[in-house]
Amino acid sequence: MALNRANRLIGIFKVSEGGIAATIVDIRIVVKFLIDVQASYAIICHNHPSGALLVSKPDIAVTKKVKSALKLFDILLQDHIIITMNGFYSMLENNDF
Repeated sequence: MALNRANRLIGIFKVSEGGIAATIVDIRIVVKFLIDVQASYAIICHNHPSGALLVSKPDIAVTKKVKSALKLFDILLQDHIIITMNGFYSMLENNDF
């Protein structure tokens, strides 16, 4: 999700659609979208079809890569949210990045 300086939503972009166990996140595609819409902030999210509200090592790794890449363009990653049928998990609230 792309947000402007006032934290208003200015765009949503689907980066990938995964298989049963994983998906590929191309950081360049994420960064390009956010630059194209002139975002100041970003929130990334994905689902866990299993219903598990646990953050994985790959989730943390992708978050850190996205955050580092966006920093080069003065775009702040505000959160990475995991969504399930049972609720959600905020990586920001749980200090995972």
